[in-house]
Amino acid sequence: MTNRISPKIIEFSTLPIECSYLKDQFSAMQYKYIEHCPSRLNDELVEKGWRRFGNYYSRPQCSTCRECKSLRIDVKNYKFSRNARRTIRKNSNTTFTIQKPTVSNEHLEIYEKYHQFMEKKKGWKHYEIRPKTYYELYLAGAGKFGKEILYFINDRLVAVDLVDFLDDGLSSIYFFMTLILRIFLLVDTQYICKYSWLKILT
Repeated sequence: MTNRISPKIIEFSTLPIECSYLKDQFSAMQYKYIEHCPSRLNDELVEKGWRRFGNYYSRPQCSTCRECKSLRIDVKNYKFSRNARRTIRKNSNTTFTIQKPTVSNEHLEIYEKYHQFMEKKKGWKHYEIRPKTYYELYLAGAGKFGKEILYFINDRLVAVDLVDFLDDGLSSIYFFMTLILRIFLLVDTQYICKYSWLKILT
């Protein structure tokens, strides 16, 4: 008989602060810190709109706004557009591997360059990522359900897609890429690839 470790859960919330997405709005977040989260509980939380980063789960609890919403896509009935099919053709030499989340110098270098670019383009706040921080955000709490999809072009790592496998689909956690992918449009292809093999799995 397998001994199961009971999850340890700590709940807390933030005070309202100025919203970083919508002008003239204030945001507040609800958090759960969960150690040893089982797959069943992770599925239930995602279904209720919680998003996981490491051992932390969060969702908005704004008192005057309900604009943040979780999006779900029915992959069984998803149909590729003409533009999506064109994107697939442009990425004919792109391959991907699905495995447990890892961290390497390549991961950190791509992550840093991507966020430096987004800081200039969209005004994202940029903080230097360290291996410990990356581990706490993307490796901790992964359990059996957390995976990374590594994208390669000519055997070179070009993008990292972090996801949770659920009973009825995937929950996207985070995606970052090299700037060269602006040419290959992989920011669209990450979804196309997931939809494609999810159709096969389902």
